[in-house]
Amino acid sequence: MKSSNIKITSTIVIALLFAGIMAQTIGFGGIGRQLSQPRASQQAPTPLNLAITLSASGATFPIPLITQYAAQYHASNPNVTITYAGGGSGRGQRDTMNKTVDFAGSDAPLSASQRVLTPGILHIPETIGSVVPAYNLTGIVTGLHLNGSTLANIYLGNIVNWNDPAIQQQNPGTTLPAQAIKVAHRSDSSGTTFIWTSFLCLDDPTWCSTVGVSTAVTWPVGVGASGNLGVATYIKNTPFALGYVELNYALQNSMTFAAVKNPAGNYIVASLQTTSWAVSNSTATLPPGSGDWSSVSLLNAAGAQTYPIASFTYFLVYQELNVVPTMDLTDGVQANALKAFLNWVITTGQTFASGLSYVPLPPAVVSIDQASINSMTFTDISTPASQTVDLSVGPSGWSQTSLTVTTQDSVTLNLLSTDGLSHQWYIDFNNNGILDSNEMWTTLSPVFSSTTTPTVFTFKPVIWFQEGIPAAGTYTFRDSQNAGLTGTIIVQPQQTAAVLTPGSTLTSTLAPVVDNSRVSTIGTLLIDQRTKTVSGLVSAVAVDKTSGSITYSKTYNIPGLHLLTTTSTDLTISFVLNLAVLPNALSTDVTATLHNDYTAATSRALSREVDIAAQGSVNIVDLATVAVHFGTTLGGAGYDPASDINADGAINILDLAFVAFYFGDSAFR
Repeated sequence: MKSSNIKITSTIVIALLFAGIMAQTIGFGGIGRQLSQPRASQQAPTPLNLAITLSASGATFPIPLITQYAAQYHASNPNVTITYAGGGSGRGQRDTMNKTVDFAGSDAPLSASQRVLTPGILHIPETIGSVVPAYNLTGIVTGLHLNGSTLANIYLGNIVNWNDPAIQQQNPGTTLPAQAIKVAHRSDSSGTTFIWTSFLCLDDPTWCSTVGVSTAVTWPVGVGASGNLGVATYIKNTPFALGYVELNYALQNSMTFAAVKNPAGNYIVASLQTTSWAVSNSTATLPPGSGDWSSVSLLNAAGAQTYPIASFTYFLVYQELNVVPTMDLTDGVQANALKAFLNWVITTGQTFASGLSYVPLPPAVVSIDQASINSMTFTDISTPASQTVDLSVGPSGWSQTSLTVTTQDSVTLNLLSTDGLSHQWYIDFNNNGILDSNEMWTTLSPVFSSTTTPTVFTFKPVIWFQEGIPAAGTYTFRDSQNAGLTGTIIVQPQQTAAVLTPGSTLTSTLAPVVDNSRVSTIGTLLIDQRTKTVSGLVSAVAVDKTSGSITYSKTYNIPGLHLLTTTSTDLTISFVLNLAVLPNALSTDVTATLHNDYTAATSRALSREVDIAAQGSVNIVDLATVAVHFGTTLGGAGYDPASDINADGAINILDLAFVAFYFGDSAFR
């Protein structure tokens, strides 16, 4: 799907390639495709590199290394560009849920509740780093000692001055200033914050019970800044400041940072070596990439010289890539490029980690990552078809002036000349009336002149390496003998993905309004361009917004519903998913639309909250409940807001009508 909130669309291009004498494989960056070789009598243009953009967003913790990954990979694979927008782990997680990027970065693994909202997600550890308490104290450039409890009390606001006894007793012989600590923290949703708050929680029960662990918390004190770089900049420019940043940012900005007390009782300075011991001494049992990583931690690992605030940082990516709209217009080329890049990151890319003070992945983690990457697939939901078109041309033009073909289909043209003169069919991709070099593949179409015996020409539209020909669109075909004889050929993709994402926009047409932030309809609907049907797995999920626990989840298998024409050439279908979230039975109206530019969209709204008795169906008890309060108004002794279904301040015939309309409907618990 190509829309404004999607990544910069890959510059993937196609040509119409034709059956030839022999097949050959041409690949770039490990990507190959079987192609027909042109006839010896034809001079094919020199193929140009396929230009692919892989887009990502998320954690700032590993940005220095990801920047290096992108530069080094592009240097050896100039046809592939990696863009990484940053924005914090929270953004990466949201973009993953919304499927608006090819992959995302997060220092915090997804929680159990988040994993329900992102079915099919893989965690791929891509490096290991550490978080340090950086400070700005003139004259104290090394040697400051801090433990987790002290750091927690600084962030709780219980320790406000640098010369507080709790700090002074850990730093005998150091003269600490009688100045207020200028506390800095992340203002964005951040995996670095998740690591930091997790460490404080381990070392200080009060922090754990009052503030807790998250990518974004309610900070008792301090100034917020965006990203690791934002916090680092604030600390460096603010005397008496203290904050937490990833080690690389502290080193690159020549910052001072404290040694932190580990469980062995030693104050350890973060370094590549002391962070690597956190990995080698960790007792964490690692799950497969498709498993639950929420309990994996390298914090407070054993070892006398182990730095206690270390963590994996992850790439988040879908195992089945055809559910991601950025993948689905390119016949799997984008998916193959992503897999090749991820495999390079966990192997060759690890050689760049140490120079930036990140710890290379141990072999056991690389093996887990490789299994995850090998499990990634891109599935064409549609089956290629054969299409035969009878096409003739004469002085008055072509017999058919509009052809529609689908990538990977086999298209056969039966070509006749109505006037007995020579003609030749070709596609003028840039519509300039001239046969350009990147259109020469179509000159494999034979010259024909017979009025009775069709000249047969078969071709297959595929993604290929020619310049200036997009993967889907509308083009002009012409007669090479008479450029004024034209028609239109429409090249459409095999499939399009339309995403239902978790969000706060889910609304109800009835009141009282259920807490909408708890209810989500999620999944990807795949639209088969050949059959114009929509299918996929869609889940209705309710999450308790306080505890984060899943209170309800049901998955529906959409079996291939036919889209219907609405306005213009758009196609649409609507259907209802039923669920039950106490105390109301609900349904979600889902609408899937395929637009005429081959993009797809979905919308949904809650539509039912009338199971007042919470029995799993709308029945006589619900009618009776409303009837008992009939005629009362807001503020009256008999007024019950649960019975005021249309939320107009009075319990009346409209409320009874709503219940009656849904009478007998089951909530499908």
